[in-house]
Amino acid sequence: MKSEQQTYLVRLLLRIPDIENPSTRTSLLASIPNRLSLARDHTNTENDISHLVEQLAQMRLLDGQRALLVFIDNALYRVEDTMTGKELAALRQQIATEDQLSAKKTDSAKTADTPIALFYCYAPEDERYYKELDKQLAVMKRNKVITTYGLDILAGTVTKEETERALQAADIVLLLVSPDLMASDRLYEELVKPALLQREVGTTYIIPILVRDTAQWKDSEFGMLQASPKGEKPVRAWKNSDEALFSIAGEIRKVVDDLRSSRSNSSHVE
Repeated sequence: MKSEQQTYLVRLLLRIPDIENPSTRTSLLASIPNRLSLARDHTNTENDISHLVEQLAQMRLLDGQRALLVFIDNALYRVEDTMTGKELAALRQQIATEDQLSAKKTDSAKTADTPIALFYCYAPEDERYYKELDKQLAVMKRNKVITTYGLDILAGTVTKEETERALQAADIVLLLVSPDLMASDRLYEELVKPALLQREVGTTYIIPILVRDTAQWKDSEFGMLQASPKGEKPVRAWKNSDEALFSIAGEIRKVVDDLRSSRSNSSHVE
């Protein structure tokens, strides 16, 4: 994102009703999924704006366009059907297009032999489902067809920075859908929402995996995606959970094979 775009973005946000209030800006910025602690000058509006512009530049270098897209999304709902909202939406589309082009360049460097990267997104209460499913994928891991990344949430051994890097590098995100996942604002903001943005720009495939009965999950932002297991019967509802996980692993394998085939075809075209 060019510096003039960053400046323009900040100025647009400052035109949103009440956005001149430092506390409102702080609230808006707080949900940006990046590893920066944004410095603020609450006593001087001009300095505050200058800080934002500088740090948006750093954010672009450290986290790519994703954080900027989330930044804009957090503001858009405030200005629907207004001229400012239309300008923000246009800027968002421009940034997403830039991100898509960048992603295509990155993906072209991956060959058919490059393992497909899987990222598990789950609530701590569902860790056992992650571990059991990962066992079903063990042969693909051993044969270097895939790599998997699971959050060791309970042990607390994984840093936020490591998690962000793994999510950004993921070819497939496995969402283990449960009431606990859907109820966690932290997991939604830090993992689910960024994954959906990556899917939007074409860098990531998302597979919702129903592990427990979850009310109204289809009304969520990923509710339109094809879920696993087939028939959308949660793993917990199966008499034999191994049978359910076996079925899920088979569906994951199909997606992995499709991605590897796509890479192979792309390399032949080049």
